[in-house]
Amino acid sequence: MAAPAPKASSSAVRLPGIVAEQLRGVNGCVVDVGCGNGKFIQQLCQDRPGLTLLGLDIAPGIPAGVHGLVAVADVTRLPLATRSADAASALHMLGVRPRRDGRTARHHHRP
Repeated sequence: MAAPAPKASSSAVRLPGIVAEQLRGVNGCVVDVGCGNGKFIQQLCQDRPGLTLLGLDIAPGIPAGVHGLVAVADVTRLPLATRSADAASALHMLGVRPRRDGRTARHHHRP
């Protein structure tokens, strides 16, 4: 069972540290969907140097400045084979994303 996250009002809250703790039993590849400027995955890499981190973002100019493995990708068509990653995060994305047809798509993860 995962430990509860610290309260958001705590000055000690550091999101990459919380994620690193949640991933303590994970080894291998972790995908960060919506990696943005890559600061989150860079910090996570420092906290968990044994992980292989892959950052994905839909904006072509954003991942270009990120050091490490990054790619331009749309969350609705990720360029990953089924079960090719050991864990994934999408912490910097909204919980509901508009689809091209105007409806909404909810993000899901497998247990």
